[in-house]
Amino acid sequence: MPVTSTTIAFFGGSPVNKNQLRRPITTRTVKAIAGITVVSGMARGIDTYAHTGVIKGGGNTIAVLGCGPDVVYPPESSRLYQAIVEK
Repeated sequence: MPVTSTTIAFFGGSPVNKNQLRRPITTRTVKAIAGITVVSGMARGIDTYAHTGVIKGGGNTIAVLGCGPDVVYPPESSRLYQAIVEK
């Protein structure tokens, strides 16, 4: 996957709720369409929403894995992991 010259990273250290993420998802989707590569971990919360938003927008995303490529963490991110691998 080619990395675009413009890259943005998302990370979060505390739980967030869906109401807090409605606007950022829209913003990330628009930025994905504009050709910005999103870099984030696959942790719960903002990381998951960042990857999901950019995939839905057709953009590029890079997951920084803390457990290696053979371990999906958190386990509920297995579909997201597969979507990133397929992209």
